[in-house]
Amino acid sequence: MIAMEDVKPVEVEASIPAEQAAAPSNSLKRKRPEGEGAVEIYCTKCGESATDGRFSPYGPNMEWWYTITGTLDEIQWVYQTDKNYWAKVVEPTVRCGCGSGRECNPMLWSVRQIPAS
Repeated sequence: MIAMEDVKPVEVEASIPAEQAAAPSNSLKRKRPEGEGAVEIYCTKCGESATDGRFSPYGPNMEWWYTITGTLDEIQWVYQTDKNYWAKVVEPTVRCGCGSGRECNPMLWSVRQIPAS
């Protein structure tokens, strides 16, 4: 059971106004690579697979390219513009090779093709 002493307010950073946030660009500017394989959201800092816990970091084939890039756009947009929601709902489930929670920075995440072997 959770004790009353364990319940503390979540400290929330200030959100960026939508006009100042980096525009979603993963699904708009990046063309789907040629070839077969799978699609994955990964951290460019550690090189490992990354997820915010709400969405899968993985698409089983290249047809999922725009779904996965759109998912990353949504993750990065929420991270910038709604820190209250991010800190209270999303951050506890964020993870990549760097760690979890605040140790992960979704602005360093990207999408890559995992070529079929």
